[in-house]
Parts: sequence; C-alpha cells; structure tokens
Amino acid sequence: VGDSVGVFKMMVFGSLFMAAAAIPCTWMMGSGSVPMAVFAQGLLSLGLGITGGSLPTYLVSSFPPHVRFTCIAIGYNVALAVFGGSAALISTALFRSSGGNVAIGVYLTSLALTSAASVYWYGTS
Repeated sequence: VGDSVGVFKMMVFGSLFMAAAAIPCTWMMGSGSVPMAVFAQGLLSLGLGITGGSLPTYLVSSFPPHVRFTCIAIGYNVALAVFGGSAALISTALFRSSGGNVAIGVYLTSLALTSAASVYWYGTS
C-alpha cells in the first residue's frame, strides 16, 4: 500500500489512526474485560504496523546517502531511548495520578499527533 499511496501519507495516516484509537483503546484495556483488552491491543497493533512498516522507507528517504546510516542510527536510537525508555515511568505516573488508563491514552494521543504533525511538516517542506 505504501508504494502506491506514498510513505509520507502512510506515516501520517498511521499516526492519526493511533491518535484516534489511543483513548478508546486504553479505556477498553482498563475495563476488566479480556476480549475488549485483546481487541484494543490488536487495534493499537494495527496502527503501530502502519507506521512501523513505513518507517524504514521513511528514514532512508530522509537522509542523503553519505550520512544516511549515521543519521538513522543516532536519530532512531536516541528517540527510542528517550521516548521508549521513559514510557513506563510516565505511564505509571499518569495512572497513579489519575486513577485510570484514560490519562495514558491522552499521553499516547499527544505523542501520535506530534508524530503526525512532524511527518506532515517534513513531507511538505
């Protein structure tokens, strides 16, 4: 699909999908229903697959060949360490302060919207 639609559109769509799904899915995961939690995990995985499947092509097309490997390695790993490494801490703090999963969904939505805006801005510049 990314070849016919374009990798930038897939990245923006995937991010917007995650933004739209994050709050309902985190609510479903905290509902106490195993089928709802499994469905929510599947829905979030679909959004992650859309962006994750397009990410390698997006990254490769973002840098000139002579610095491509270094830029991708540094950018990807620093972002993964900062955002992935702090995700559990931030989510736990949000859960404790709010008493539920919805605050985590708002956090995920804000990250997804930031991602969509960043990809859109980069793709149109």
